[in-house]
Amino acid sequence: MLFRGRRTGSSAHHPHELAALRELAAEVAARSGDDSIGEANWRFHQDIHRAAHSPRLLTQLRQAARVVPTNFLTLFPDHEKHSLDEHDKLIEAIADHDAERARSVAERHVLEAGRSLAAWLDHR
Repeated sequence: MLFRGRRTGSSAHHPHELAALRELAAEVAARSGDDSIGEANWRFHQDIHRAAHSPRLLTQLRQAARVVPTNFLTLFPDHEKHSLDEHDKLIEAIADHDAERARSVAERHVLEAGRSLAAWLDHR
């Protein structure tokens, strides 16, 4: 899974990293309904992974890039609001150093997106 307990709790342990994540999440939200949301969303996910300071997570991101389209939220607009809410919940959990909550939010976020992507691929 993308986040594991202790590592997520230490994610963005530098105040500037947490501020950057909040800024990126706000940028994604500001692009709501626009085709450019996909690019901002992808940058947000990249920075979440980098903030964890985990080579394993960066490897997983590279693997996901081969499967998950960068325009995911454009392809699945019904996920947009839910994803934006989950981004906020994830940042809040990281800021609170609540590794279990961060892991849970991230896991749910990825699994729900994965189900939608799998169904879409099945119909192609």
